[in-house]
Amino acid sequence: MRMILYLLLLLSVLSSTAFAGKSLPALTAEPIDTAGLEEYESLLEGGCSLGCAIGWEYKTTSSLKPQAGNSYGAKNLGDYTLATAWVEGVKGHGVGEKITIIMKVNPGQKDISFRGMDIVNGYAKNKRSWSANARVKTLRLYHNQKPKFLIRLQDTKIPQHVSFSEILINAGDIVVLEIVDIYPGAKYQDTAISEINLYGAH
Repeated sequence: MRMILYLLLLLSVLSSTAFAGKSLPALTAEPIDTAGLEEYESLLEGGCSLGCAIGWEYKTTSSLKPQAGNSYGAKNLGDYTLATAWVEGVKGHGVGEKITIIMKVNPGQKDISFRGMDIVNGYAKNKRSWSANARVKTLRLYHNQKPKFLIRLQDTKIPQHVSFSEILINAGDIVVLEIVDIYPGAKYQDTAISEINLYGAH
């Protein structure tokens, strides 16, 4: 009898573990075909993204404190320049830190298509800053607290794009990007992202 109860308990644990560990779809970002970072900055300023339909705001669970005249807050993720970056501010490499994207949907709008993003990985201001700081290897994307998929980023400062199945955005929706894994920096443990731009709507 004890053996039967033990086997039932073991099966229950294995079943719950398998469910909890259910893998998410993994998507790989691909480098964008641009002549260089300067060309990409001009595209950011004049190009049309999801921002043609709605706005959004970035918030983060932490940010590195300003130093030497540089700031590293969440606003740097959408300031259309690669001279700045968001840098997480916790001890270690920032695994588990999150970027929250608050969607600003206009009254009367609903079911706005969100289906991709550009990411400039690392601190892309210059070659030294990029190599010295850590970069993101894997992000987990959530929509309204539901995990949707993993995004695998390349270890390059070339802008990269990831496309995914359409997510419909409505008023009050939030998208969260959680750092799951990193590429270590040559000098610092701080993990950085220079820019994020969202795509969809049309």
